[in-house]
Amino acid sequence: MLRLSEYRQKGIALYYAVLVLAVLLSIALGLSTIAVGQLKVFGDVGDSVKALYAADSGMENVLYEIKQNNLLPDYSGTVGDVSFTATLKCGKDYLNCPMPPLVKDPACDGAYYCVKSVGTYKNIQRAMEASM
Repeated sequence: MLRLSEYRQKGIALYYAVLVLAVLLSIALGLSTIAVGQLKVFGDVGDSVKALYAADSGMENVLYEIKQNNLLPDYSGTVGDVSFTATLKCGKDYLNCPMPPLVKDPACDGAYYCVKSVGTYKNIQRAMEASM
C-alpha cells in the first residue's frame, strides 16, 4: 500500500524534465536569435566595404582624368552591381578655374579642386571627399 507522501512524489521527475527542457529550449532560441542578427550585420559590413571601394575607384578615376587634363564635372562607372558617381568642382579661390565645364564651389577649401565620390552596392552608399 502507498503512503500519502509517496503518492504525491509520483510524476515529479516528469515535471522537472519538462521544466529543464523548456529552459534549455528558451536558451537555444535566444542564442540562435543573436547569432542570426550577427550574421546579418557581418553581411552588411561586407557590402559596405564594397561600396567604399567603389567610391575609392571613383576618386581614382577623377584624379586620373585631372592628370590627363580631361576636366568634366561628373564621372560615373559601373562594374556588375557596384557603381560610383563622382563630381569635380573648382576651389573657391582658384582663379584659373576652367569654367565651363567646371563650377566654383564656395564650400570647397581646396586650392584647386574638390572631388566627391559616392560608391553604391546593394542600396548601401559610402562617400569620400578630397580637396587639392
